[in-house]
Amino acid sequence: MKRFILFLMLLSISLLFAGMPDTLFTLPMPQFCAPYYDFFARNYIGSEAAGRGYTGLSIPAPLPGVMLNPATLELDKTRFYLEAIFKPAYAAEALPFSAEYHGSDLPLGIVALGFPLGNSWDAALSYSCPQSLILKDFSVEINQGAGMVVRRPTQILHQATGTLAWQPVPQLRLGLNLINQWHYIDDHLWVHSWDRQEYFSYNFRLQPGLILGDESKGLGLSGMPPTPTKWELRLASYEYDIPWEAAVGGHYSQGDLRLALDMHYQNTAQIHEDFKDHYSLHLGLEKTKGVNTYRAGYFYSSDVYSGYVKIPINPAAESGELDPDYFWEYVNPYLKISDTAQHFLGVGYTRNFRRGNIYFSAMHAFGSPQAQTQLTLGLNLHTSTFFNTKLPEK
Repeated sequence: MKRFILFLMLLSISLLFAGMPDTLFTLPMPQFCAPYYDFFARNYIGSEAAGRGYTGLSIPAPLPGVMLNPATLELDKTRFYLEAIFKPAYAAEALPFSAEYHGSDLPLGIVALGFPLGNSWDAALSYSCPQSLILKDFSVEINQGAGMVVRRPTQILHQATGTLAWQPVPQLRLGLNLINQWHYIDDHLWVHSWDRQEYFSYNFRLQPGLILGDESKGLGLSGMPPTPTKWELRLASYEYDIPWEAAVGGHYSQGDLRLALDMHYQNTAQIHEDFKDHYSLHLGLEKTKGVNTYRAGYFYSSDVYSGYVKIPINPAAESGELDPDYFWEYVNPYLKISDTAQHFLGVGYTRNFRRGNIYFSAMHAFGSPQAQTQLTLGLNLHTSTFFNTKLPEK
């Protein structure tokens, strides 16, 4: 009888823990740099792609298709591209005082200059912001509610890219992105610490790509190898590999209609045993009528991690070298992360004119625990627009 009661107790305890959500007690990287925040932090750069289900791996085009595949770069003249990205704030889960996630205070998605180097070579230089997240605010009450310490954890990924594309034969395009990344974090959270320090981490990455085909039909491939990275924070150090990525896509055109299908994969499971690999499936359609192009698309982005994340504790307070801060005792040290899988629907529009193009796209995650909306405005101009000083004839 005693054995039976003991068995029931052990079974009850195991079922209790089995029903509990996962919890990350030890973070493998600065917390807001983790891939489970990509559901909001990622900026889908390229209005043309965003309006078409974020497809375009195999479609030759001017800037900024190089963000998906450097082999897509195709220029008739020197071009300047500027894009703004707007993301409405999103309510943070299980945090008091109406905390929200925000994008960058400067809504600049990409600024780029592309120029042909001859009959078969094209090049581009660009600055972009692929990730931006600011938590406004993580607040801690002090003096029995008479005061408040406001924290604004921030992570922004700045990226400067040089692109080179080559078309040796009509049905083959090759490309390479030379990517310089500066990952910036500010006001990193530590329980029992009021530190407000900012940090940068630099990484150099390569992104090769190729396209087989032309504008009517084709297949595109691109990817990035894993890249070692390191953070030296005052209270901790992190070393890990930025995961490798691979993407494949194709398109088919019939008359003024074009259908595109892309697939992306990222080996995020290698960062931590509780993470899952990330993949996404993209489908897009566009129709050109005169100077107008209309787009629509859908894509699915998979879950990387869901559960709770424990805010790291000041090592000095954890070891007893420093007395715990009284005000932190009333702060919940766990951040909730719901299922990060998302189903996006998007629409887009391009107006073509003699000296360039104007782009607009809107996309939203419908029926997903983690909602996100992104609006994108882009302007593509021939640089001769700025330097043509010829006066109209009378």
